[in-house]
Amino acid sequence: MIKKLKSVIFFSLFFNLISPCFAGNDILKDLEGEWISKKYLEHITKNRSPQKAINEHNYPAVFIKEQGSFLQVMLIINFHEGVRYEIKRVEILSKGIAYKIYLSEVDGMPGYSYSMIIEKKKNNNSLKVSVHPDTDRGSYEITQEEYVKANPSVENVINRRVLEGRYTDERGRLFLFNKDLTAVWPGKKFKYTICIDIMSDVDCFYEVDEKGRGLNRFLFEWKINSLVIKRDVDGHKLFRLRKE
Repeated sequence: MIKKLKSVIFFSLFFNLISPCFAGNDILKDLEGEWISKKYLEHITKNRSPQKAINEHNYPAVFIKEQGSFLQVMLIINFHEGVRYEIKRVEILSKGIAYKIYLSEVDGMPGYSYSMIIEKKKNNNSLKVSVHPDTDRGSYEITQEEYVKANPSVENVINRRVLEGRYTDERGRLFLFNKDLTAVWPGKKFKYTICIDIMSDVDCFYEVDEKGRGLNRFLFEWKINSLVIKRDVDGHKLFRLRKE
């Protein structure tokens, strides 16, 4: 659940906007936004389970945001934590239509130091991220992931594949999970957010108030073509819904 993240650390990257080597403003605008791993997306589309997907993919998303002359980047680890990086070098490729950004950890723990490379073509809705070990201590593999732009956000993309839609229960009553993360149930309408953090352990979503604070948690499970919603306290089935 993105709104519940407390321990994710921003990667604060100094970006020299007046460097003659590249058009800094263009690159900032080109990179800014939320990006989701293609592998994670394929997995969650197939299984409709955030917990199964996050257990298969360590780096499910990248968040990039411009703030003044800084580029804030979050390489999301299990939707739970991250490490701070700094920019080292920008390399322009293919006559200015593509580029590489080289980064290194600022606060890496001994034995867990990595560098990162972001590769992207301008005006393309995908980017590649490589994470490379900078140490011989332990056994660490090079990780390479391709990410696609998440519009308008990662949580909306996950919602589209997991919950969004029109349903009816066994009594014929209508249940809606909307693209704006609002749910309409018989006699009840509320905002919700999906549990995507690996620490959640189970597939669930929260009813939230106007400030995004969790009120009630509901468990959910897909069984063939039915969405089963359970009570959080004891796992008692509340509804079995069939998508229209």
